[in-house]
Amino acid sequence: MTRTDARDQDTQQPLPLIIDTDVALGIWHDGRPRDIDDGFAIAEALNSPQLDLQLVSTVYGNAPLDSVVQVAREIIALKGSNVPVLRGADTPMASRSGADAVTNAAVEGMAECLRTRRCAIAAIGPLTNMALLARFHPDAFANISHLVIVAGRTPNRRFFLGDKGPVQDFNFENDVASTELMLASVSPDTQVVLAGFELTSQVCITEQDLETIAKRANPVALYFHKQSLDWCRYWTTTFPSDTGSIPGTPRPFPGSSTRNTSPRNHEAGGSPIAHVAARGSNVTGPLQVVGSIT
Repeated sequence: MTRTDARDQDTQQPLPLIIDTDVALGIWHDGRPRDIDDGFAIAEALNSPQLDLQLVSTVYGNAPLDSVVQVAREIIALKGSNVPVLRGADTPMASRSGADAVTNAAVEGMAECLRTRRCAIAAIGPLTNMALLARFHPDAFANISHLVIVAGRTPNRRFFLGDKGPVQDFNFENDVASTELMLASVSPDTQVVLAGFELTSQVCITEQDLETIAKRANPVALYFHKQSLDWCRYWTTTFPSDTGSIPGTPRPFPGSSTRNTSPRNHEAGGSPIAHVAARGSNVTGPLQVVGSIT
């Protein structure tokens, strides 16, 4: 980011933001600790003067929905915030058309918010809520300014960590039907950022980083340190070629490079799957590990 960019950001109004998340910081599910990245994303969004967090929408994924809602509310409370945390989808969408789908509190809350102002959405869990928003409230869905999706891959490229893999494109593969419906519904006026594993795996959090956080010795720092340790240790044991656990969520706005994306650009095996272009793409915004969670 240039000095001019930094000055421009300082004079801009904060960007209204909705986070749609399967946050599972500190949760054990299916026999292992679950990913920690979404917890850091929520805390950093609350701290950033460049962002105005409007609400947190929850979705199943890394953990059952009840656990996701609990963790999201814990983080919001620890940060002393009154940002609403709303319950979203607890299962994938049943059909590609969405004909049998039902709405939920999170989808209705996002629609209400988007009808009052243009917002960015960080969709950092499975994309079921996003498809439901497009299905039931297309006018509100069209008022998304930036849609940041933690999913996507280069065509014909599989994900490996050292010699381990291939690993899933988790958020996409949890609900392919929703991903397709969402991408087919994106407005030309919405800037889409695909922050897939190829991008996010360039950044990791080490146990030393967690100890640095703990030294702040306030309730937020101690919570994040405690709730992240199991995952960090699990990751470095399972993937010894990595020096630390991959947090998974870059901070792609404001100030990072993005590109406008059309569903027609996402073709693999006949399906509009989201891909990050490995070459010739400017989807390479600044990746930051831990800015300020406390």
